[in-house]
Amino acid sequence: MPEEAKPPYISEEVQSSLLFIFKILTQLRVSGMDMQVIGLDYNAVIKVADIYDFKLTPKRMDFIRIAERKIIDGQ
Repeated sequence: MPEEAKPPYISEEVQSSLLFIFKILTQLRVSGMDMQVIGLDYNAVIKVADIYDFKLTPKRMDFIRIAERKIIDGQ
């Protein structure tokens, strides 16, 4: 396979963080009649991490916070 046709390398930590972010999308908090997202329920995020045996390292928390900010800003 030509090098330019190969998908970009994504580390295991980034891959697992992205998959975990998809699992916690149901834990977004909303406010008001227009249901604006105000952020993640981090107590629930910790519980979901426990259920899936996902270790919340500082780097993974950074990924989660970046995704949260993108969701909020994208409304």
